[in-house]
Amino acid sequence: MANQVYTVADYIKDFWKAQVGVLYHHNDLISFYLVGVGIEFLGRCLDQGSLWDKGEGRSRIRFELAINRLESFKSYRPYLFGNTYLTVKDRIQAISKEVELLKLHSPNLTGIDDVCSKLAACVSTTKSSGDDYDLYSVLRCGLVHEGLPKKDMVLASGHEADHLQKKTDGLYLDISCLSEDFVNACDEVLRSTTDPAVSENLHRKCMKVNYKNRLNVSAGGVTPQQVATGSCYNGYHNSFDNGNIIQSCTGTNFK
Repeated sequence: MANQVYTVADYIKDFWKAQVGVLYHHNDLISFYLVGVGIEFLGRCLDQGSLWDKGEGRSRIRFELAINRLESFKSYRPYLFGNTYLTVKDRIQAISKEVELLKLHSPNLTGIDDVCSKLAACVSTTKSSGDDYDLYSVLRCGLVHEGLPKKDMVLASGHEADHLQKKTDGLYLDISCLSEDFVNACDEVLRSTTDPAVSENLHRKCMKVNYKNRLNVSAGGVTPQQVATGSCYNGYHNSFDNGNIIQSCTGTNFK
């Protein structure tokens, strides 16, 4: 079988929509991981065409670009780093880390110690409003880099009414709501062909697949029949049971 080449548009339809978008029916927890990455991928599709292969340092930009530009994600905007007061403190911290790294590699730079100390003082005195949130860091980075969401988030299933509600145990994300919004966002991107940059990205050839002895293989290597029956998940179904949830900061199951 020859390699099958997929465009970005094909990849969105066959993988992000047809597989990731419905995965929560079979495995709730894995869905959170993939949808978090998928939001960033949609942001990549909305980014400048000339930057398609220059993604280093653009993960946050792309994640937040998707949420800020796609109407399907508008209810998530108050929980973005870039849209809250948190941006002040965290950006000072980020600059401070970069200066410390510069100091490590070039310790003889004039005035570097003074810059470091002043930035550290700024960080210590800058306070958040208490209502700030960083969805990119807590959801996407927590899961992808550390295997767990960061503090103050509750991954939920069967809690549609609590979706995006901040409670004493954290911000609730219901996977069915998140997945539905993600699928709608995929459709928005696919319809954005009047935007030259997006159209250029959608027509890119982005992936080659070659599977042996499988019929009607999609971009992710899973047949539509496997997706429909859940047989591709090796029996690991319904990581949540009857609305139970997992609180990320403790990893404890509770009802």
